[in-house]
Amino acid sequence: MGARAVEVINSDVEAFASDAMLLASGAVTVDADSEHSAAPEVTGFAGALVGAAISAIEAIGKVEGATRAYINGVTGVTAGGSTDVTADSTAHALPKGTSIAVGGLGIGGALSIMDAQVNR
Repeated sequence: MGARAVEVINSDVEAFASDAMLLASGAVTVDADSEHSAAPEVTGFAGALVGAAISAIEAIGKVEGATRAYINGVTGVTAGGSTDVTADSTAHALPKGTSIAVGGLGIGGALSIMDAQVNR
């Protein structure tokens, strides 16, 4: 018996000023923030009184994309305070799984494959 769980988050988050004039009596802030968590969970069970019981599971958690902050093009910035351009990303890929195989007069075998990827 087999089971599979896949969770893929593909997200682009951007904060930007492009071909603009930014005027501020105080600070200028261009800030992009993102928080993503891919946490698929899967359970597999196989049982046999006679013969073989085989349980195989796969859980895949992926976080992809980008978080960007920028000022580009013909953009002017006049600020009475600081000018801050920041991008912060928190990303987690945490797959979970349980695979159980029980054989009575035969054999039992369990296989678990966990794939966690953060491609940002």
